[in-house]
Amino acid sequence: MKILHITYSDQGGPATSILRLHNALIKKKIKSKIFYFSDYIKQNNIVRIRWKINVLIKKFILKFFVKTFDKETTSINFFRALNINKIISNENPDIVHIHWIGNEIISIKDISKITKPLIWTLHDMWAFSGIKHFRENTNKFENYLDKIMLTYKENVFKDIAFIAPSKWIEKKFYLTKLKKNNSVHILPSIIDLNSWRLNKNKKNITKKIKILFSATSSVNYRKGFNYLAKAINKINDNKDIILYVVGDKPKKFDEIKIQKKFLGHINSDKKLKNIYNNCHILIVPSVMESFGQIYVEAGSLGLLSIAFRNTAVEEIINHKKTGYLAKFKSVEDLSNGILWAQDQLQKKRFSQKNIRKFINENFSSKKRINDYISLYKKKWNLDI
Repeated sequence: MKILHITYSDQGGPATSILRLHNALIKKKIKSKIFYFSDYIKQNNIVRIRWKINVLIKKFILKFFVKTFDKETTSINFFRALNINKIISNENPDIVHIHWIGNEIISIKDISKITKPLIWTLHDMWAFSGIKHFRENTNKFENYLDKIMLTYKENVFKDIAFIAPSKWIEKKFYLTKLKKNNSVHILPSIIDLNSWRLNKNKKNITKKIKILFSATSSVNYRKGFNYLAKAINKINDNKDIILYVVGDKPKKFDEIKIQKKFLGHINSDKKLKNIYNNCHILIVPSVMESFGQIYVEAGSLGLLSIAFRNTAVEEIINHKKTGYLAKFKSVEDLSNGILWAQDQLQKKRFSQKNIRKFINENFSSKKRINDYISLYKKKWNLDI
């Protein structure tokens, strides 16, 4: 069996998820290859120029003809930059597995013409949305283009096995008409725990509590840094809190009245693990997330985590056992979560091993890779 994964680039959350799946398949002696569009255009000038023109057309349309009310990522993908079916033909895989393919790289029409068995992981909502990659209300359209593109997708996307990394995004999928002609399967992103081990030499908590906020695009409103900033400032005795931020520098970073340090983008797993091991709590109060991979990483290293309920992260945190789930968009309850975690740490009421055990039981590649293989075989019409 040969799997061809198709995605935009080797950076960001989806790329990490793909690479971990790819490596797990290789260990199972299954042929797996990742096609990165960003690498392909470095060698193909024509495709790169065509893609840049498509991006400019999109920006022109959005600026002069379409009104949007937030800064959410948008993709129209009406015109072709890459002939994906030619790539597929050259590689001749048994299964095509699509991941993040926004930003005008592949046309919707070309996706609908893929003849190989097709699987698509919902790293966001774009596949069953209009032009936005996330929207709070799937039945609310801000403009005609939004509605037109969703209707177009509902008409042409057929016989696709969608993978929902969480129950949260599965529920969003079922609100659309794509459920009629396609299937959806809940399979979380996986992690190799052999590469993410507990630091046995980690020092016990004394006084300073180190909080980590990590997001590739932390300026994005979805990541909820504004809620974290307000929650920290709301705590009267916050002088014993140190905040570390990884990713883009959030706008409200300088407004937080505590000791803090901005670390920028981290492209090394080794450096990232060192940061996790240097911190005590992970907090990314995202309001929309298809999964929440950083919580799996943090949990594998025994960190307590704090997030909002009513998001996909609710499926990764066991409330008041491996972390704290605050009321959705509640600054006050987010503050309560920080105080709870602080108390757990200082009084040694939590177990790093139990946190890691929860991650191992639900998200380890060793335990979950066979679920992916079973879906591949089923889609390929092989006896399981």
